[in-house]
Amino acid sequence: MRFIFARCLLILMCLAMSSGALAEGYVWVIPPQFDDARNFSEGLAVVMVGEKLGFIDKAGKVVVPPQYDAPWWFDYYGSLTFRDGLASVMVSDGETEKWGFIDKTGKEVVPLQYDATEGFREGLAAVMIDGKWGFIDKTGKEIVPPKYGEVYAFRDGLARVMVGNTDRPDVWNVFDDQKWGLIDKTGKEVVPVEYDRVGEFREGRASVVKNELLGFIDETGAVVIPLTYQSPLPSLVAWHMDIMPYFSEGLAAIWGGDTHGNQYGYIDRDGNVAIPFMYDHAAPFSEGLAYVSKGGALEFRDAAEDGKYGFIDKTGEVIVPLVYDCDYWGWGIIDEEFFYDGFATVSKRGTAPWDMKYGMIDQTGKVVVPIRYHWLERLPGGLSFAGYGEDYSGHGTWDSIGLIDETGGEIVAVDYYSWIGYFSEGYAWVRYGGEGGAWMASEESTYGFIDVAGNEVAPCIFEAVGAFSEGLAAVKVDGKWGYIAIAK
Repeated sequence: MRFIFARCLLILMCLAMSSGALAEGYVWVIPPQFDDARNFSEGLAVVMVGEKLGFIDKAGKVVVPPQYDAPWWFDYYGSLTFRDGLASVMVSDGETEKWGFIDKTGKEVVPLQYDATEGFREGLAAVMIDGKWGFIDKTGKEIVPPKYGEVYAFRDGLARVMVGNTDRPDVWNVFDDQKWGLIDKTGKEVVPVEYDRVGEFREGRASVVKNELLGFIDETGAVVIPLTYQSPLPSLVAWHMDIMPYFSEGLAAIWGGDTHGNQYGYIDRDGNVAIPFMYDHAAPFSEGLAYVSKGGALEFRDAAEDGKYGFIDKTGEVIVPLVYDCDYWGWGIIDEEFFYDGFATVSKRGTAPWDMKYGMIDQTGKVVVPIRYHWLERLPGGLSFAGYGEDYSGHGTWDSIGLIDETGGEIVAVDYYSWIGYFSEGYAWVRYGGEGGAWMASEESTYGFIDVAGNEVAPCIFEAVGAFSEGLAAVKVDGKWGYIAIAK
């Protein structure tokens, strides 16, 4: 009862002072009044009044009246946002949805006639009719007729497209009844839709697979590294990242197949072997170093416990000895494999098979964060989430979370908050109450914000919050949403 009274008192204080700065370090910019609210993008944010969506500006003025319907994923995947001056919107009769695009005045520049849409990127947006995808420009003109089973957004003037089975590929069935290629912004198939799989272009090369053989093409579609390598069987790595190899810092990690003893090595952009095929797994280079391992199987159901990994440079010299324990099942599989900002996550196993602990090393191999946490997740800017306790499958935690720096110093003590969100514009949401995990809140949970120094710049008095975007964050008080800014 004391907690509820104190919380209500704080909320009343917030509402009473909504026009000015509060001692806690934030200001109310748009008072709580909406039934739901999302992040700002290009100066506008989507809000809900009743069961309809509209858009407001940063002064709280309604620019697009609430008249559109919310998709089923609205509560789970975030906001409908403006991109390149346009936002996709939808109306529904309860059974079917029709999508189109509006501009910042609310004018429908693309009629609501599509079954689904994706946001604009590089001037084009993917649209779907009768299960087939194509592309339109910002006037609504059809540039690529809807004829593909799946498409990716344009990147550097090219988009991956697919014909055939429209089921999304999984790690066991990535090549089943699908043919992939690349189109340019005119719809021309620069790379014929004939490959079993096409990777993303990086450093002027993209990997392709045909008849279970892998090679590389350039941006004209020409084969520059012949399709002679066996495509690797799906592994645990494929659950976390693109299964297709790619070039990074001039080299690509390649599985050699039967020809090279089922080992990994590295080739250069001309297809020459730069580092011999001698590792059981190898990852792309980052900051001049690459993760390599020996021992232990990478196949999903045979993840071995005896693999060891370290890091090599681009000459193949071992810089960090292969002394760390592979954790292909665990939380660290993404962070472990890459250096960024000069540091990498490393792991060591205890006496029990799943008793994995994590720390960090620098590029000389020196341990800078003691290997003591049950999980550790790197963040941009030199900070990391860290915590103790494992969930039922041994990868991750619902027990505790803290924030540490690159020396291992605790910026926020582990278990001080029940959870911490990702930083956006220098601030992260924090939560009291509920179990650990981003989605494990309870009715008693309250939210606030911290800065990168761990200071609580907005106290945990809100019922729910969004991330900061364009200087504002959506927050919920007494069942209604408004927006705050951090007082400078």
